[in-house]
Amino acid sequence: MGMAASMEIRCTACRRVALARAEPVYENFRKVSETFVCTACGHCYPSREATPFVDTSGRPQVFSEADKPSAVKVFQASERRRSCAWCRHFIVNPFRQRCGLNNREVEATDLCARFSAKPDEPAADAPKSPSSDAGSRFDALFAKEAPPSPAAPASPAPAEPVPAKPAASKKASSAAGKTASRTRKKTV
Repeated sequence: MGMAASMEIRCTACRRVALARAEPVYENFRKVSETFVCTACGHCYPSREATPFVDTSGRPQVFSEADKPSAVKVFQASERRRSCAWCRHFIVNPFRQRCGLNNREVEATDLCARFSAKPDEPAADAPKSPSSDAGSRFDALFAKEAPPSPAAPASPAPAEPVPAKPAASKKASSAAGKTASRTRKKTV
């Protein structure tokens, strides 16, 4: 018998139609088989072949493909990707979400008249340009940098090293601090 579509059985012990529970059988920490247990009375069947599964092919088909509900559309086409979550002014931190324009607390699903798409993600109604793919964006980014000319030096001259200050001793720094605090006390 192949894989049963339903886990319903007609139990031979209690004579009821009930669900069967599959329980694995382990031997030396390896699963070797499955037993099936009637959930109505607890009778155990040693294998899938010995379990009296109910034949469900004779049941009438209650629902057809036409009965399936259609997909629910929450947003109109003009509202798609125009919520605060896709706006360049949307600021998220671990404690709250806010709008960068008016500094008010907002939700990611809020809609705003002052929506402005993030630079990486164009709005749904915005025309797509050929520069929207990743390669073109990187090309445009690095086009500003010109390669060094052969007449110019390859790298700037290194700066003169700054000599390190010797660390002051603890006694000297604490004595200076005490003197400064005494001076402040006297002037006040």
